[in-house]
Amino acid sequence: MSATKTISAVIVAAALLGGLAFAWWGWQNLDPSLLLFGSRLC
Repeated sequence: MSATKTISAVIVAAALLGGLAFAWWGWQNLDPSLLLFGSRLC
């Protein structure tokens, strides 16, 4: 496996993990009023 493929795979994995961590953190700190506001927009 070439170095470029390895590096890009690591970057993709880190981005996925970062996105999951950010989504989980956002869910933990979610304000119920924001949730109501978002449901009205949709």
